[in-house]
Amino acid sequence: MTDSGEDLPTLAGSPQRSSFDWSSLHEILEQVLAGRWTTYGDLASTIGTAAQPLGGHIMNCADCSNAWRVLGADGRPSPGFAWSDPERKDTQQDALEAEGVPFICDHADSRSRLPREQLTAMDA
Repeated sequence: MTDSGEDLPTLAGSPQRSSFDWSSLHEILEQVLAGRWTTYGDLASTIGTAAQPLGGHIMNCADCSNAWRVLGADGRPSPGFAWSDPERKDTQQDALEAEGVPFICDHADSRSRLPREQLTAMDA
């Protein structure tokens, strides 16, 4: 915000930011079953956004179930992942391994990955 109260998009002549509808993301995440994982990029392309805003939304959203089942494209847990329950001390990898996802050198086994095609079918 400037001293006059204008934000940068207004000063740049850009339209006001629109609110993205995250409901399809929430529906897809509910369908990612134990023992499976997907990526921020695959989810983002499925619902029509980019991986970075999707990750930011998941990190701050109480309605995003199964958030621990979303990993980076390389199958690694997100360095910024945090549980909404501050008492929970296990890691994202711990939770996935408890559900049966094998990890090899800190990467989730790709055979447990839900590819974009399956995510798209969930969004139908």
